[in-house]
Amino acid sequence: LVEGCVKRCVNLMAEKNKQKIPHVKKSCIFVSEKKSIIQTKIIMKDSIAEEVRQHIRKKRRGHIFFIQDFVNYDSGNIGRILSRLVEKGELVRLSSGIYYYPKLGKFGTDFPTLNQIAHAVAQRDHVEIMPTGATAQNMLGFSTQVPMNAVYLTTGSPRTIVVGKRKISFVRAVPKNFAYKSELLPLIVASYKEMGKDGIDDSVLSRTAELIKGVSGKDRELLAQDLTLAPKWIKDILLPLVTNK
Repeated sequence: LVEGCVKRCVNLMAEKNKQKIPHVKKSCIFVSEKKSIIQTKIIMKDSIAEEVRQHIRKKRRGHIFFIQDFVNYDSGNIGRILSRLVEKGELVRLSSGIYYYPKLGKFGTDFPTLNQIAHAVAQRDHVEIMPTGATAQNMLGFSTQVPMNAVYLTTGSPRTIVVGKRKISFVRAVPKNFAYKSELLPLIVASYKEMGKDGIDDSVLSRTAELIKGVSGKDRELLAQDLTLAPKWIKDILLPLVTNK
């Protein structure tokens, strides 16, 4: 009796083991397939990352990129890919969605100015911009003080971009502000408005004369035409300098 029970137990265990074997094989196949899928995804990610890297390297150092420049790549991974390139020092994140292909100078990375970033944004958005106030003053040399924040008039949407501890603000303006044909006069007008009539001293007039003197030919004609768009008090100051009278 005991011997029969033992045989039955042995047979039952053997049957049980036989049933488990296919299950084990299926599990092994599932794990293998899953591993293969993961490896494929990693290869694809590495391939996309390399394509993005090559896309960046086709540009000159100093180029400003926007995340929209990579719309042809896997949108689900592009953020992580760009973050890895930032970690490796191949890119610099200037602001949310704005990246810089670092240009190396004598003392390290030469970062773009707020003006360069602002114009890159304007080019991306296909809008016009014009520096105002202290930004215009610094650009023309009326002031040596570099403003912490830059303000621009724009034909586009108003917005503020944070770049480190500094800001670039775009203020929606009426079309009249962009009616100027010359590049210099609207900057002079913006600077003069910031300084006010009482702030236009001899040093400002001397610098203005230098700037206007550097303009000739057609550009000089455009300056004279643009005077009609300037406020009267500014026009009265600039007219003798532009017409040499």
